[in-house]
Amino acid sequence: MTTNNSSHDRDGNATEADFKENKLQQYKVHLAREGITQLEIGMAGNSIPDISDAIRNARWVMETHETKLGASLFQISFLVTIGSKLLVVDRNDRDKERNLYGSSVLLSSSPYEVVTPSNLKHLNDILRRKFSYEKGIPEFYSLGLVKNRVFKKQEQSYADYYFYVFLAHFDEEEFTLEDAKAAIKDASIDKNDYVVGIFDVDENLINKRINSKFNADRAALKLYLQYETERKINMLEVKGVGRSISSHGVMPFHHLSGRYFVSHATADYKTIVRPLCVAVDEKYRQSLHPLDRATSAAKLTWTHECDASLDCEWSTKNLPCVYQCAGFISIESKAFEKRDDVIEEIVGAIKGNLQNNNYRIIRVCYERMDDFEAFAKKLRKRTADVLGDEKYADIYLNKTFFPLYAYPEKLLSEFVDNLYSTLL
Repeated sequence: MTTNNSSHDRDGNATEADFKENKLQQYKVHLAREGITQLEIGMAGNSIPDISDAIRNARWVMETHETKLGASLFQISFLVTIGSKLLVVDRNDRDKERNLYGSSVLLSSSPYEVVTPSNLKHLNDILRRKFSYEKGIPEFYSLGLVKNRVFKKQEQSYADYYFYVFLAHFDEEEFTLEDAKAAIKDASIDKNDYVVGIFDVDENLINKRINSKFNADRAALKLYLQYETERKINMLEVKGVGRSISSHGVMPFHHLSGRYFVSHATADYKTIVRPLCVAVDEKYRQSLHPLDRATSAAKLTWTHECDASLDCEWSTKNLPCVYQCAGFISIESKAFEKRDDVIEEIVGAIKGNLQNNNYRIIRVCYERMDDFEAFAKKLRKRTADVLGDEKYADIYLNKTFFPLYAYPEKLLSEFVDNLYSTLL
């Protein structure tokens, strides 16, 4: 899938381009076979793969026009709205060496500064390369995935572009057209681009402004209109429009970045942990748009029984999940205090907290331990061995805990509500 040279692949959805001279050098993300497979399977099955899966084993290449032929390229793209209006930008040749001009609604970038975009801050950093705003705080929404094929004129070669498309929405009370003009002008690259204006979102009128070659822009516009109205899965494959599918606002980030690692004793899983996790995950599922529930695999919890990688070393493959998650929940019990593996997991959570101030640690005390002081002493010793100082154990030990043992009947009612609101 990395060599594209068959003439029958030229179809109505492809863009035909003149790549000009082979001088311009740009950073591009070249997808590996594994990532291309994930993307194609996802598009065939109406499912947006995690970005981490799409760019698995990708290469960040300083390339020329010629080296991109036959490649599959990855980009992050943004539609920018201010209030109810859509930003339109005029694109111009950066160095007179690329065939790129005309009105566009997409701001696209190859995120080579970030190995795996996995949170809103990464999106913000990528957007600022093309849109260096000083005012306002944008809200980000996932719109979907667009594939566009670009042929080189008079040659049977092409490049495939996969765009993960996001909406960057600014409040019109905080951000004006003049602010948008300055944001484009002050961006680090594409300094010849400029803002045409902001317009009411009428598909026909906006399409008349978009350059005829920019099929990805037209597909992204359809995703935006779909997101604003129907919000349902619909494969979009129309002549002159890149192939695209929607993702309903569910961010295609690494599957751990929004989840909580649940540390527990194996003996407690069926009676305590599983009912709790099922209830919390179901509450999250019910918070999604009704049309998203059947397709979203999103969960808030990570447990060994449901999510661990099998046939591998726990310490090398699964233990790192502790600090790759958004946070950590311990289900403390008499069985919990006797397990050395939970000590390792708590140390991993402390490491996650030290690396990221936003990392959450939540202690759920299902029943009192027989000897909490002995447990704390064991944790302090292990923390000193791994992190160099036993004082770091206090990051965990001083956390406020949910004394579930006092209200066991509330496991699937008030307690789940309280825990769910705490996670968010």
